Amino acid sequence: MGRLKDAWHALRGYAAAQDIRRGVAATTAEVKDELRSQIRSGSFRGERVLANAWRSRVYPERDNGTWKPAGLVTSAAPQIHQSLDRGSPITARGAKYLAIPSSLNRIPGGRGQAMRLRVTPQQMTPGAGAFFLKRKNGPGLLWCLTVTGNRGGRGQGRVSINTGGVALFTGRGKGRAANIRAALDRGWVVMFTLVPSVQPRKVLDIEGVRRSIPARLLRNISAALA
Repeated sequence: MGRLKDAWHALRGYAAAQDIRRGVAATTAEVKDELRSQIRSGSFRGERVLANAWRSRVYPERDNGTWKPAGLVTSAAPQIHQSLDRGSPITARGAKYLAIPSSLNRIPGGRGQAMRLRVTPQQMTPGAGAFFLKRKNGPGLLWCLTVTGNRGGRGQGRVSINTGGVALFTGRGKGRAANIRAALDRGWVVMFTLVPSVQPRKVLDIEGVRRSIPARLLRNISAALA
């Protein structure tokens, strides 16, 4: 009878430890989701990528009945997130300019995936047709590539970039042909905007989220144990 009682208490203890871990996991996910939501509410270029740069893990990764689980929320872009938290300028480390890809050069990633570039800065060489233009409305430069393509027929939906055979699509819809004609008449497209710094507005409140953790944790563990 004593062994059965001990086994019963052990099972109850293990179940309680599992509930605590579930509460920690729920709190960790809440904190990550809150930080991501704050980024998304900023409605600025690249917000989805920066939102997904918040990552979370729960330790141990496998539920082993520990009474001391832990959750960790980290940033894959800490400098940018700190700038968005402080509203301080973002500058290029060890370089004169930040290279901001144009909408034409960006390939949106899928869910949870980072944005990709059609043409990377490493491909932007004079031999590939790259050149610079001064910006009209601010400091910095436009980093451009010369283009070639067809004005009609099946090739009308594509502008060919003379760097490694990369082809850029301007998108679908009524404005597609006009965009292509404009690019071909001009003879070049902007691939990056080079600026000395970017002044973001404050969109993150990391300290506020941090202060909310004890209350979130108490609520989620209590709910899991109920």
